[in-house]
Amino acid sequence: MNSPKNSSYLNKVIISGLAVSLSFGCSQKADETIYMVSGIVYEDCTQKPLSGIQLYMRSNIHVNLGGQVKGGEILTNAATDANGIFVFSYKRSDGEDLSIRVSSGANTDILIDRVPINRNIENLVLFEAASYVSYLYIDFDQPYTDQDTFFWLDSQVSSYIPIVGPFADQIIDTLLGSVSTLNYYGNPSTLGYYFNNPGDAQTASYQIKLCDTTHATIKVKKP
Repeated sequence: MNSPKNSSYLNKVIISGLAVSLSFGCSQKADETIYMVSGIVYEDCTQKPLSGIQLYMRSNIHVNLGGQVKGGEILTNAATDANGIFVFSYKRSDGEDLSIRVSSGANTDILIDRVPINRNIENLVLFEAASYVSYLYIDFDQPYTDQDTFFWLDSQVSSYIPIVGPFADQIIDTLLGSVSTLNYYGNPSTLGYYFNNPGDAQTASYQIKLCDTTHATIKVKKP
C-alpha cells in the first residue's frame, strides 16, 4: 500500500503527464489547422473579372538575426471561377507573411504582398493592373507669415518646389500612375518637405487609393 506521501507524488506525476499529453495534443491539433484566404481578381479598374487564371500562394522568405531562413515555398494554388473569385486553403506554416501571384516563380507576377500568414482572410480585391489619380493636398497647421517658405520635394524632377507664405491649404501636385503589386496594408507613399531651413527636412506619409480620384491629405507644420 502506498504511503500518503507516495500517493501525492504519483498524483503529481499523473497530473504532469496529462498536462504534457494535453499540450502535445493541442500542438498537434494547432499544426493541422486549415486556414482560408478568399477574394476576387479584376483585370483593371473597369472591374472585369479575370476568370480561369491559376493563382499561387507563396510564403515569403525571411531571414532572422541568427541567419535562419523561413518561408519560400508554394503553400497551395487555386484557379479563379467565372466571376474571378478564388479560395485558397492551407495548413499552418512557419513563414511570416504571404504573397499571391499568377506564377509559381520567386519574384514575378505578384498580385498582392505582405498578406498575414496563419489567418482566415476574406474579400481580398486584387487587380492585374490598377491605376490611380491622387491630388496631393497640403494642410498647413497655420498660415505663418511672408517670412516663411515651404519647400516640397517633387519626386518627378528630384528637386524642392518653394511656396512663399502666408500659406493656404492647397493642392500641390497631381499623381498619376498604376500599381501591379498591391500591399495588404495599403499603398503608402511619402512626401519630403521643410520650412525655410533644408536642415529641418522631414517626411510625411500618405495613402494612395486605387481605382479612384481622391485627395491625399498631408498635415504639415514646422518642427
